Amino acid sequence: DAGNGNVQLTTTGGAGNDVEVDTVSAGGDQVTINASGAITDDNADGTVNVTASSLSATAGGGIDLDTAIATLTLADAGNGAINIDNTGDRFQFTDDKSIDPVHL
Repeated sequence: DAGNGNVQLTTTGGAGNDVEVDTVSAGGDQVTINASGAITDDNADGTVNVTASSLSATAGGGIDLDTAIATLTLADAGNGAINIDNTGDRFQFTDDKSIDPVHL
């Protein structure tokens, strides 16, 4: 929990390494998550994983997160569904145009 300031989470090592997200809070700043494997929800369903003004997430194996964000940018370089459950206001969404399926 950073409280404020930008936060970046990146896997190290080879393909298939997941990032399991419990709670990340960047206040009004940006969170960036890069995983060669999946980005997964590591707390109770419905409990917010990422609180930030914006989230940029790139994964090789799918993305499943609960968020409280205003801007979302996604890229999925591999197989896997993308599920984002955002709390609060609507958000701006950008993807790499090759993601399928995306559930927001």
